[in-house]
Amino acid sequence: MVRPRGVDGVDGLRPLAPHHDRELTLVDTARQSSSPGDVVRLAIAGLDDLKARVRRRPGRHLPLLALPMLGAGGGGFGAEGSYIARKLIASALDWTEANDVDVAIVLRTRAAFVAVQAARREVVAGGRDGWRALGASRRPKALAKEADRLGRLAAAGDLSLFVAAGISKPLDLPDWGQLLARLAAEAGLPHPHREADKLAAAAEIVETLGRRTYEEEMTRIFGAESYAPGHALLAGLHVRKSVTTNYDRALETAVAAQQGTVRVLTGPEATGHLPWLLKLHGDIARPSSLVLTKADFEQLAEVGHPLYGLVQTLLMTSHVLFVGFAFSDPDFTTTLDQVRRVRAQGSRQSQRSAGRVATALALTEGTVRRAFAQEIQTVWMLPAAVKGSDRMAAAARLLEVFLDRLAFTAATTGELAAEYLLDPPYRSGLNPADRALATSLHAFVASLDPLARDSAGWPPVKGLLGDLGMPPETIEGRPGSTPRWDERVPPMPE
Repeated sequence: MVRPRGVDGVDGLRPLAPHHDRELTLVDTARQSSSPGDVVRLAIAGLDDLKARVRRRPGRHLPLLALPMLGAGGGGFGAEGSYIARKLIASALDWTEANDVDVAIVLRTRAAFVAVQAARREVVAGGRDGWRALGASRRPKALAKEADRLGRLAAAGDLSLFVAAGISKPLDLPDWGQLLARLAAEAGLPHPHREADKLAAAAEIVETLGRRTYEEEMTRIFGAESYAPGHALLAGLHVRKSVTTNYDRALETAVAAQQGTVRVLTGPEATGHLPWLLKLHGDIARPSSLVLTKADFEQLAEVGHPLYGLVQTLLMTSHVLFVGFAFSDPDFTTTLDQVRRVRAQGSRQSQRSAGRVATALALTEGTVRRAFAQEIQTVWMLPAAVKGSDRMAAAARLLEVFLDRLAFTAATTGELAAEYLLDPPYRSGLNPADRALATSLHAFVASLDPLARDSAGWPPVKGLLGDLGMPPETIEGRPGSTPRWDERVPPMPE
């Protein structure tokens, strides 16, 4: 790492030049801190410094600041990392309560994410409300309960995603109606106000603009490869099968950042390769694939049966989480009706209730049809004290907080909760039970007869140890690669 110039100073803070229109503050933890408590105090001072300069971006209800895990070994935990994580989470919660600003702690690896969520669990267990923003909704307890239910489904691998425009509101990307209004203005045509007029208006808009200009305008609107916290939180669930009606690339960019690759499907070439993301209405990377006009939807209905078949499969084999979807697509209505009939027949034969196949997270009331009430559990993001034009942005913020609670439950439930158990940088954060198991597993690997690694049973054992975070060199028994896991880490000073 190259040390930026002009860092020296008694306060340890230096504003930097904006990067891609984003304000930056450098926090010098290397020279200005002598204890974990100092690191946290510098981090909060950095938030104060940024708050004075940052402005709310279009589409967001409140400004958003990003904060790395400072002083913890380049983004992983050192000997003091667990203490820093707990202290930083508690201090950031206090700071956000006193300031109308949101803070996202940014981490480099999946193991770091799970470890920090474990530290967060301790902070919450100590009496802190980790999701105060849910209190700004009309039904905060119901939202928390639903987030936990969905988080447990994600942890068990029983969740699939169907993502629509509501998740991209914080990026200031338009929904379908807003998009038509923008395009109509560009074409010099009247705004299509009535729902029944929008499909006809779309065709006139495209014809007036011309195909080339239309595709260039769509690329200008949806072409950026940035993503919002909601996309990152959904990607962090490691759901293997996802569908979106969005043209933008925010979700796959977030998934690729965390998982390395994702198979994007836009047509009948769709297969079961995992993980995959089906872009039902096209991909902005291929502007000719976009579905907007009546003719586009008719063509999708004619050739898109295999695609809707994939959606039916998800509804029949998993619990589908709809995020920001309006359920206005007539072909989807047909798809859901077919699933309803199959499930109803099965429930009659088994004499059991079919139950709900999905949950819809909606930004506003009335976006999910009552006809689907028996199949879809609807959870509305309803800000209690926000009215007017900012209401939608406030609902989108509630959705992000809801997904944060969901991701927390998923990361601290089931197998994912132990993903950092055997990773040396996170040793200091283990509770006594985890430390006892980690010590025993390391002793087991250290005591292995070399011949044991030639056994047909070794690959699954090796895979399990790797899933729990044990480094490859330790798994292979290389000399000097086994740390002392039985050593006690003393309490960190303030």
